[in-house]
Amino acid sequence: MWRKLVAFWLAAVAVLANPAFAVQQERVGLVLSGGGARGLAHVGVLHALEEMGIEVHAIAGTSMGAIVGALAASGRTANEVEWVARNTDWGYAFTDKSPRTAQPYVFRQLDADLASDYRLNLGTGGVVLPRGVLQGQHLTQILDNLFAAQEELHSFDELTIPFRAVAADLVTGNEVVLSAGRLSTAVRASMTIPGFIEPVEWQDMLLVDGGIVNNLPVSVVRSMNVDRLIVVDVGSPSRTAEEIENIVGVMDQLSGHMVRGTSEKEKALMRHADVLVTPNLEGIANTSFAEVDEALWQGYRATFVALNKHPQWPNSHHMQRTPDTQVASNQLRVEEDGAP
Repeated sequence: MWRKLVAFWLAAVAVLANPAFAVQQERVGLVLSGGGARGLAHVGVLHALEEMGIEVHAIAGTSMGAIVGALAASGRTANEVEWVARNTDWGYAFTDKSPRTAQPYVFRQLDADLASDYRLNLGTGGVVLPRGVLQGQHLTQILDNLFAAQEELHSFDELTIPFRAVAADLVTGNEVVLSAGRLSTAVRASMTIPGFIEPVEWQDMLLVDGGIVNNLPVSVVRSMNVDRLIVVDVGSPSRTAEEIENIVGVMDQLSGHMVRGTSEKEKALMRHADVLVTPNLEGIANTSFAEVDEALWQGYRATFVALNKHPQWPNSHHMQRTPDTQVASNQLRVEEDGAP
């Protein structure tokens, strides 16, 4: 009898000492950074985590990380999130311009290929300039449709996976962590590029893109009762002098310095058991939404590489997809005959 007991306890110790068992028992948090179209790599990360059997218990995201994170938190599979990434008309999302046939004749006459319909606001002091180039009406419409089933929640903890969206208060410059209310509005706030899209009015605050205060919300997920983190950074690298050709390049470089500064502070909060995933997104700009194949593949590949290198994570899993640098159009594609 005593031999059977010894054998049983030895087997139990072996199981408990297995890294895979440890990961399964611990709560895992997922951190998704902002980065515009580069954030499509987050979808590849979701595919990799599903294939490796790693369960996520909490998610926080900024900007593009907020929309991917909210989709995953609301119960979508990686394939379903990919369907959204591929079938969303991102060009339409980031414009206010109505189809010409839907515009009054006078506005069709004034139309000069602007990103938005030409409008002037009237205030008590006369003509008032808008707070952004775009009102963001198409983006709002798209997000409202995506998150219609989560119209009003007492808390984002009620989602399939607890979720937080990170925004910034334009008035105070403070970080605002959104954890309740209308999910689509929270995501819209986190994606609101200052000066480009109208700020979101939320509880007496004017909210804009959280990237200016916390583009990589490690501290946010750390506070969500998790044991270890998977941190995905898709932020843009610094431009060279040759790449700063005009005022747009200057503004992009300045905002990039600010965003990278917040990310470095958050990375300093990572612990030994945490994993940093940095997809190779060279050549993919913030606006390169057509590069969905490459972005997804790089996110997928980088996740396997990072987790397999880390001694605290199981490394017995292998990539299920062909490791081509140019992904064929059907390799990371789901059927497009209907939404999930």
